[in-house]
Amino acid sequence: MSLASTVVDAALASPKRTHIGGDFLAQETEVSTANLKDWIGNNVFVVIFLLVVCAIALGALKSNFAKVLSVGGLSLVAIAFFVLSGSQSAMNGLGAFILSLVGVEV
Repeated sequence: MSLASTVVDAALASPKRTHIGGDFLAQETEVSTANLKDWIGNNVFVVIFLLVVCAIALGALKSNFAKVLSVGGLSLVAIAFFVLSGSQSAMNGLGAFILSLVGVEV
């Protein structure tokens, strides 16, 4: 018998059936993304803040103080916007403060 005919015979042969009992799942609980969502919700501002600090530090190393001030200032505005949009009581307090500037008491 040649090597080619042996390979063809092996490819066409049906595999032997074996019975393996038991449950082989690695995880028995339901898979969900709740923990990932909680982690992102708890740590997103820390990660953004670290990225802003890195950008400010790189601008300061190059002695580009205009970039440092613009990146730092715009980052604070963006972070304040995200904080206010995530809290209903903060938005209500800010609205009451702005209305009190023009003489309307809420």
